[in-house]
Amino acid sequence: MPFNQAAAIASNGGASLQNDFVVKNAFADGAAKAPLPGDPTDIVEATMGEIHLYHRVTGYPAKTYKEGVFFLLSAQKSIIACSSNTQSLFGSDGAALIGKSFSSLFEQASKVETALAAEDFWAVSPVVVKSKGGAVNIVLQRGPNGIMVDVEPVGDEADIESKIAAVKAAVGKFDACNTEQELCDQIVSLMNEMWGWDRSFVWKFNEDDTSYVPAEICSANVKNPVKGMSLYEHDLPPNAKHNYLHRTYARVLVDVADEGVELVVDAARGLEPEEISLMKSNLRRLHQCAVDQLGAWTIRANAMFPVVVQRRLYGLITFAHNSALPMPPFQTRLAMEWLTQAFALKLAKVLDAELSKRQEAASAFVAAVAKQAGAAGDEGGKLKAFLDFSAEVCNAVPGVSSVAVYHKGKIHAAGSVAAGDAQKVVGKMLEVWHPNTKQPTAFRALSELSPELQGIAGAAGVVLVPLMSDSVLLLFRPDANETLTMAGVSSVTYNRKTGRMTARRDAGTPTPVKQAGLCSMWSASDMAAARALSATLGAILAGSPMPTESGVGMDAAATMEVGDKLQKLEARVSTLVAELKAK
Repeated sequence: MPFNQAAAIASNGGASLQNDFVVKNAFADGAAKAPLPGDPTDIVEATMGEIHLYHRVTGYPAKTYKEGVFFLLSAQKSIIACSSNTQSLFGSDGAALIGKSFSSLFEQASKVETALAAEDFWAVSPVVVKSKGGAVNIVLQRGPNGIMVDVEPVGDEADIESKIAAVKAAVGKFDACNTEQELCDQIVSLMNEMWGWDRSFVWKFNEDDTSYVPAEICSANVKNPVKGMSLYEHDLPPNAKHNYLHRTYARVLVDVADEGVELVVDAARGLEPEEISLMKSNLRRLHQCAVDQLGAWTIRANAMFPVVVQRRLYGLITFAHNSALPMPPFQTRLAMEWLTQAFALKLAKVLDAELSKRQEAASAFVAAVAKQAGAAGDEGGKLKAFLDFSAEVCNAVPGVSSVAVYHKGKIHAAGSVAAGDAQKVVGKMLEVWHPNTKQPTAFRALSELSPELQGIAGAAGVVLVPLMSDSVLLLFRPDANETLTMAGVSSVTYNRKTGRMTARRDAGTPTPVKQAGLCSMWSASDMAAARALSATLGAILAGSPMPTESGVGMDAAATMEVGDKLQKLEARVSTLVAELKAK
């Protein structure tokens, strides 16, 4: 596929759905060939822009894995493309099936037709029917090219039943967990018990696009555990995370090194295999660069279950195994998604409880400062009343050590940052940032605002929060003085002649990285709390009623969505065994 075609696909929403790695622009070139040694000068470092583009085009590999058969259907439910491995399940070559009605391939054609007519494919998948090769699961999804269908053998029904029973028994174990770490340890333990892969871990994503592994269980076969390590943005860029956030089902690969099978297409439609999006299909083959990378880490099988909290991708429950494995039946995978959803709901409740404590403290602070400021006559007295509660102001945004207010040309400060230094920050702020802006601006390093601010005593970073046309609230954080343990090195390289990524072999190598001159990351909840402080101070100065929102707390509707999905998964999983027996 030419690069301009790949770029066009990318612009139309193509995206990778798993941890693929970088190639330059020759996406198809060398896709199934070993990388050439090349001249050392051909090995260059990839930019994040190139990495992002790569992730956006790898959903179009024109190949699928052999654990099932892929079909693409037209609006009329006829076959317009399929994988070429149709013989085992359907007794015909793929080319012979093009143009046929999909439902005609099964003994219970009416059952398939009913499912295809459903508005919600998730509610009816899997459809369990018989093909010439035996009982199969039909998984339906809507894609940009038509209806996407994965057809897989059902597998061992007794094993499915036992796995579902184990999940039902495990769901309640999260109730005993009271902290985020306890929950992460519990989900890893439960998943490891049920699947027994070489490695199970929680891959948690930070808001600055780095990530962290808070919990992991490894077998003796694993030589590079990553528990406690941080990972770089390029290990899973934002656009790949976006697609995990919106993915319908978990991604489970049991033999990533398998060559895969080609797609057969309806030539009369002018459709090329490389133009078919396989983003949502569990059968989509990895790009060879990703296969090389997983091989460098001795990973042959890989699975990722998304954890969504507050409509944000909290992380992935990740499995890895050093050898190829049988594909777990779809019913078992769906049961594991149920367990993952139960984890997500309990996690949302634990995080909400932590935020509620901050909300209570913030509400008490607002009431106290309002009372004291009400007794003050002029604006100077009101500002003094606010800064008299500097400890509470700092506690409202975790990690803040000093607060200052720039109001009508004067600086008022409390905490570890001297008023003179706060005035320097305001001076540089006024050169580059207009206080009329309605959004707070955060800096992890004061040097980002101006190199001249580096080294100010008591502060490494700041949030500037507008109050009114001539007023700004400044919240300072000290140097975090952290040394992160990164999983390997920071760069990703590729061969510009072959268009192939150079496999990293250091992901399990602890690499200390000093975070000098940086404060801790400003999170979305920190920024919301800063805006609430600004609203409080604005009301004090204006003599208006105090705001009722503290800026902290979770979106109740979003938490309800997690609970609603959990109930649907529980109901869906409870019917799977009965549907198998009724096939």
